[in-house]
Amino acid sequence: EVSRSKRYSRSVSMVMLDIDLFKAVNDQYGHAAGDAVIEMVGQVCSDNIRENIDFAGRLGGEEFAILLPESSMDAAALFAERLRKAIENVLVEVDNKHISVTVSLGVAELDNDEDTSNLIRRADDALYASKSSGRNQVQTAA
Repeated sequence: EVSRSKRYSRSVSMVMLDIDLFKAVNDQYGHAAGDAVIEMVGQVCSDNIRENIDFAGRLGGEEFAILLPESSMDAAALFAERLRKAIENVLVEVDNKHISVTVSLGVAELDNDEDTSNLIRRADDALYASKSSGRNQVQTAA
C-alpha cells in the first residue's frame, strides 16, 4: 500500500493506538479480563475500518496499528477520533464486572520521501505524545 500510494501520488496514513493503563486492568480484574479487553479493542477496530481497503492489526501487548490507504492526515484523525469514542463507549463484561477502557492514538500521513519504518515511527511518536498529554485523545504527527 505504501508503494502504491507513492506510485500514484495518493495519501496513506497510519493510526497507532494503545490501551490506556492496561496493566491496571490486568492487576485489578485478572488476565482473562485483560484478554477480553484486547479482543474488544480488536473487534471495534475491525468493525470501524473500511472492508477490503484498510488494514488493522495488533502489534503486541496492548498496541494496535491501522493502515488507511487513500486517507489524508485530516481524514485519518477524524477516523481515529471516532474510533476513540467507540472504544470508550464499550463495556466489557467479565465475571459480572463491567470494564471500560480508553485508548490513546497517534496519526501520521506518509510523506513522499519517507519509508514505511519512518511512517510507523512518526505515528508511534504521536501516540506517545497523546499518552504524555493526558491519554484518551488523538495526536497527529508534525
